[in-house]
Amino acid sequence: MVNNLGWWGKVNIGIIGAGSTGLLLAASLAKSNHKITMYVRRKTQQRKLQHNGVHLRPNGMTSKVDSQMHNELGLQDLYIICVKQPVLQKNVEGWINQIPRDKPILFLQNGMSHVDVIADFEQPIFVGVLDHGAKRVDDYTVEHTGIGEIRVGIIRKDDEALAKRVVLQLHEERFPIIFEENTLHIMKRKLIVNAVINPLTAMFNVRNGRILENAHLKALAKQLCYEACLALDMDFETHWIYVKQVAKKTESNSSSMREDVKQNQQTEVEAITGYLLQLTDQELPYNSFIYHGVQSLSIESWNQSD
Repeated sequence: MVNNLGWWGKVNIGIIGAGSTGLLLAASLAKSNHKITMYVRRKTQQRKLQHNGVHLRPNGMTSKVDSQMHNELGLQDLYIICVKQPVLQKNVEGWINQIPRDKPILFLQNGMSHVDVIADFEQPIFVGVLDHGAKRVDDYTVEHTGIGEIRVGIIRKDDEALAKRVVLQLHEERFPIIFEENTLHIMKRKLIVNAVINPLTAMFNVRNGRILENAHLKALAKQLCYEACLALDMDFETHWIYVKQVAKKTESNSSSMREDVKQNQQTEVEAITGYLLQLTDQELPYNSFIYHGVQSLSIESWNQSD
């Protein structure tokens, strides 16, 4: 796809979604002097971001950003969509209709259920995997709980040159953004981690590290990993080691799915575990159980809040 973006230096970036990921991106990219506009769903959050900027812990840095409502997208050089899967499914068509066809969009989501949908959009489409740890404190404050990187890949070969250019513009040693040649591999690897840690910690209401410290949870985690690798045709031994590394690295973190259950929010279990169950005709008994378990938890949480 032809794209005539004349970028050099500062990039005008629109970030759709101001949860932990969106706030972390805004703070980190604003520090590199890129112009950041955040698009949010709630007027209260929009006003707070406009007034306070984004506050990053633990270093105490505050970055000035613009903020607008998510149904009023302006013109940016690059759009980063980092809402959770249920919100993406409800709103993505409306956002796509507001974004010019020559402007690139980077999608940062858990799961892979969105990939086939976004592949048909006319804009240059990038997909990314973020392995930083981040916790949203309030509407304009985020705590950076684990330093990692963002890996960016493509779905269509035509978008490769532009994706590499975007990565080159955004990459900083303190906040690495890397182009990934094997997009499918990194997405599958992240999905395996999400399919083990997220639903298990949500169902048993534990922090990430407990799936290694509790022998029974570790046994369940291993089976979930085995089945995920089976469904995705990935090597089990390699990815079980990787899952354990991620759980150890994020041992004091609370997974996003656990937080969703605690806050009576819709989880991403459909886009993660549900995706695996639909992907294969093979029996995945542990994933089937954890899928229905998390869905049941969500229903009971909603009932108790009525």
